[in-house]
Amino acid sequence: MACATRTSAAFGLCAALVFADPARAQSPENEAKLAALAGKKAFEQGDYATAIRKYEAAQQLKPAPLLLFNLAQSHRFAGHVELATRYFRGYLTTNPPPVQARAIEALIERLQAQRLLEVFNERMVLEKTRLALAEKQFALGLCSELPPEPPVTSRWWFWTIIGAAAVGTAVTVAVAAAHP
Repeated sequence: MACATRTSAAFGLCAALVFADPARAQSPENEAKLAALAGKKAFEQGDYATAIRKYEAAQQLKPAPLLLFNLAQSHRFAGHVELATRYFRGYLTTNPPPVQARAIEALIERLQAQRLLEVFNERMVLEKTRLALAEKQFALGLCSELPPEPPVTSRWWFWTIIGAAAVGTAVTVAVAAAHP
């Protein structure tokens, strides 16, 4: 109810600004206010892409700290972690109240942790994909990274068995020759 009342009041204010004095409605300040109101409406409706466009337009017409905050929030809810972080940092340069600054700094830390987790997950997906591809190539015999299995004659135990058999044969022949 309060949101609808504020929205109605905002639209009433916009209409009054536009129709009351055409020269005044065209000023950059008034255009910025209209864009900011449209951005707020889009944000409240969950249309973050439109909110971002409107807030950016308002910021270009008449820069204001609150627009930086609104841009940061819009980007955050849209899932643009890096842009949200950049706008929050920009907002911090405007010297907000200390309590709000600490809350924003904590939010920035959380966004950075979220971004690190996203990067880690992206790398894990890439690594899993790479390993799956290598397994398929190996199964098809297309992978030349792994050396072929060495022949049995290159194993130590093969020659040990051959040597033991030769010694055993020689001993048997010698014993048999000595006892006719």
